[in-house]
Amino acid sequence: MTVTVFSFLMSILWCSVFTLLSCVLFRRKRVLVFFSVYALLFLMMSSLLRLIVSIEPPFVHIIRSTKVFPAVMAWLASPFPGLPAGGQALTMGNILLILWAAGSMYALWRFIYRERRFHRLMSGEKPSDDPRLLLAMEKIAGDRAKNISVIKTPLTDTPMIAGIIRPAIYLPDLPLADKDLYHVLAHEWAHYIHKDLWCKLVVRILCVIYWWNPFIYLLRNNIDEALEIKSDLYVTKRMAEEEKLAYLETILLLARSFTANAPAPSPTGIGFLSQSPEHPLKQRFHCVLNRQPPGRLQRAANGLLLLAMLVLFAFSYVFVIQPANNFPVEYENGEVFNLTSVETFLVPNEDGTYSLYINNAFTATINDISKEPFSTMKIIRLEE
Repeated sequence: MTVTVFSFLMSILWCSVFTLLSCVLFRRKRVLVFFSVYALLFLMMSSLLRLIVSIEPPFVHIIRSTKVFPAVMAWLASPFPGLPAGGQALTMGNILLILWAAGSMYALWRFIYRERRFHRLMSGEKPSDDPRLLLAMEKIAGDRAKNISVIKTPLTDTPMIAGIIRPAIYLPDLPLADKDLYHVLAHEWAHYIHKDLWCKLVVRILCVIYWWNPFIYLLRNNIDEALEIKSDLYVTKRMAEEEKLAYLETILLLARSFTANAPAPSPTGIGFLSQSPEHPLKQRFHCVLNRQPPGRLQRAANGLLLLAMLVLFAFSYVFVIQPANNFPVEYENGEVFNLTSVETFLVPNEDGTYSLYINNAFTATINDISKEPFSTMKIIRLEE
C-alpha cells in the first residue's frame, strides 16, 4: 500500500462525497427519526476516516485522465513569476504548499491559544460542594461520579463538558430545579462516557490541517449536532412521554437564559447549547418526541444502511484517477515538458539512461524511469 498525491486527492474527493451525503440525510427529519442517529454518525465518521487513510491498495484500478488532471499538473508545475528561490523559480504547487503550511500554523496557534485561554479562565474555579448537585451525580453515575469534577461558575451561560486529560462539567450559576439539574448532568455525563470529547478533538485537528476545505467545516457542524442528539436520545431512551417533555423544558429554560456573550468556550468542549444565536433545537425536539422502539423494519433498514455505507467506503478504494502519462515533468535544467502527445516513447542508451521522444523528436535524457510517468511509457529499441 502506498500514499501518493493522487490517493490524497481521492481522499479529499470521497470525504466531500460522504460529507454531502451525511448532510442531506441529517437535515431530513423523517430520515433522522427512521434511521438511527448512530448510523448517520457512522457515515460522518467514515468521512473523517477516508480523509485520514489516504492509501492506494494493491488492487486499485487506475483511471487515466487525459484532459483535467494533466492540465492541473501542468499548472502546478508552472513557475510563479517574480519569486526566485535558490536560483530556481518557485512553482505554483510550491506556493500552494507554502500557503497551506502557513494557514495550518495559524489555525494551530489559534486552536492552542483558545484552549489555553479557556483553561486559564477556569483555573480559579473549584469543584462544587452543593449537596443537590452531588446527589444528582451519584444518582446518574454511581461510584463513577468521582471520575469527573462538576464546577458551578458565572463564567459560562450554558452547561458544557471540557478537558481532554482532566474532563470537567461546567454549569452556569443559575437557580436550576432538581429535575433540571438532573437532566443537564445526565446529558453531559453521556458525552463523558461515550468519549465524545476525543471525537471532537480529532475533528478540530483535521480542521487545523485542512483549513482550506469548506467541507470539513460542514462535517464539523454536522458532527457537533449529531453528538448532541445522540446524548439527548441516550438520556431519554427509558423516559415516559411526560418525562421527555420535562427534559425538553429544561433545554428551553437554558435556551432562554443563553446569551452567547460568555467567554469563548474550549475548542474541544461540548456545550449543552450551540454558540450560534440560532440553536438547532427543532431537530433535537423532533428526535426526542418521535423516537419509537425500533421495529423489525427499522432494524433491517438500519442494517442495510450500514451495509451500504461499508460497501461505499470499500468502493472508494477501488479506483484512483491519475494523469494518462501526460502530466508535466521538470528536468534538471528546470525546463518543464508537458507530455500530451500519444507519440511519446523512450529509447534506451548505452550508458543506462533513456532518451525521451515527443512527436518523434528528441526532448530530454531521463536517468530514472522507475517512477511515473516513465515507468508505463513505451520503450523502443532502435536498430543499429
